Amino acid sequence: ASTCDTVQVDLSVTGVNDVFGANFVLNYDPSKVRFAGLSTTGSLLADGGVTVLQQVGSTAGAITVGLSRQTTTGVDVTTTRLLARVLFQRVASAPATDVLALGNTTLLDSQAPPQPIPGVTWSGGSFTIVR
Repeated sequence: ASTCDTVQVDLSVTGVNDVFGANFVLNYDPSKVRFAGLSTTGSLLADGGVTVLQQVGSTAGAITVGLSRQTTTGVDVTTTRLLARVLFQRVASAPATDVLALGNTTLLDSQAPPQPIPGVTWSGGSFTIVR
């Protein structure tokens, strides 16, 4: 696929301490795009060269993701940092706009076992493929 056929969607975190992992569902319109992959390269979860464990389930219209650091410590995030990058590929040849909805969202801390971090707000977004 050419670059105009691929869309990358960055999920970012701002102002949260002790981030160890995340769980979320990302919903999209499968008549416009298809899930093409998930990357944590450059993610805050990979700080210090730590391996990031990924569990990704995909059905038409939804991606279920679980991420965690393969270590015992979390990361304090004071600026805006990348959590994960989701890749989509265009299905239709016409221009397309898709609204992304996040559900079942949780950021996890480094306690044993990891606990949800309270007071975190998640928001969805949209993207447009113009050609």
